[in-house]
Amino acid sequence: MLKRLAIWAKFFGVLLVLFTLDAVLIFAPAFAPIPRQGTKSSAQEGAYVQCNGQDNKRSCPGPTLVNGKVQAISQEKDVRQIRPDDKQNEIAIMSLPEISVSSDYKGWVKRWYDWGPWAFNFGLVIVGAFQIWLLWLTWQQIKRQANISATQAAHMESQTEILGSSVAAAQTSADAALGQIRIQESGMSQWVDVESLGCYIQEPPAGRARDFPLTINLRFEAVNNTSHTFDIRKIVTKISMWPSEEEVFTVETNVTLAPDKESRSKRYPFYIPTQSITEEEFKQGTIVTINGEITFKSCLGKMQTDYFGGVYRCGQIDAGQQGIFSHLETLGIVPDRAEEKRHPN
Repeated sequence: MLKRLAIWAKFFGVLLVLFTLDAVLIFAPAFAPIPRQGTKSSAQEGAYVQCNGQDNKRSCPGPTLVNGKVQAISQEKDVRQIRPDDKQNEIAIMSLPEISVSSDYKGWVKRWYDWGPWAFNFGLVIVGAFQIWLLWLTWQQIKRQANISATQAAHMESQTEILGSSVAAAQTSADAALGQIRIQESGMSQWVDVESLGCYIQEPPAGRARDFPLTINLRFEAVNNTSHTFDIRKIVTKISMWPSEEEVFTVETNVTLAPDKESRSKRYPFYIPTQSITEEEFKQGTIVTINGEITFKSCLGKMQTDYFGGVYRCGQIDAGQQGIFSHLETLGIVPDRAEEKRHPN
C-alpha cells in the first residue's frame, strides 16, 4: 500500500512540474512592456502643476506626445518658474487615470491567454488537494502498521513467555526421560568376573626334552554373570614375581558370552604361560601378583573395560605336574613404577 501511494505522489509531483513549466512558457510575454502606455514625464507633471496651481481659474492645455517626446506648451505666458516665495496650494485629484491592457493574441490563443491562469490555478488546487489526500492515506497506513507492530510485539512477548514455559516443561520431561534411561541402563549394567582354575607345568611333546626355562600355565576363566550378553574383545594380563620384573600377555578375540547360568557359553577360558616362576619356587609354593584388564562391548553397544587381579598363591600339590592356583587378596590396579635417578648429596 505504501509503495502505491509513493508512486502516485511521484506522478502528481511530475504533473505539478509540467504545469509550472507550461505556465512559465505561457505568461513569459506578459512581462514585456505594454506598447503605447507609460506614466507621465517630469515635464508633464510640471506643466500640470503650473496650470492647476493658479487657483484653478483657467484651464491649461496638456502636453502632447510627438514621437514619444513631450512637446512644449504653446502658451508661454502661463509657464513660469517656481520661486521660493510662492505659496503652497492644495491639488485635488478628481479621478484616477484609466489603465488598459491590450493583447495582440486572437482566437483560441487569446482565450487561453485570458483563461489559462485560472485553469492552471485550478489544476494546482486539484493536485494539491490530491497530494493532501495521499499524505492523509499514507499517515493512516503508517498509523495502522504501527498499531499492527505494537499488537505483534505484544503477541511475541506472550509467545516468549509461553515458549519459556514450554522449554521448562520440555526440560522437565527430558530430565525425567534421562532418569528413566539411567534406571534402564543400571538394570542393564554389565561386568566380567574372572576366576582362577589352577596351574600346571607345561610338558614338551613326547620324545623331546623340556625347554628351559620352566613354563607354568596359569589358568583363568572369564564369566558372564549379568542378565544380557556381551562380547569380549581384548584381555591384557601382567604378572610379576619381583617389583622390577614383569611379564605382559595380550589376547585379542571376539567371543560372545551368554547370560544363561546353565549354559557353558557364558564362560571363556584363557591361560598365561609365565616363565617368572622357577621349578624350586613352584615345588615349595610362592606368591605372584597379577594385574589384568578385559575390554568388552556391552549389550548397549558401548565399549567398557573391567579389571581383575591381586595376590595369588601358586605351588605344586604333589609329585605330579598339577599345582594349586588360588586368589588370596584383591589389590586393585597395580600402579606403574617410575624409576628415578638419585644424585648423591
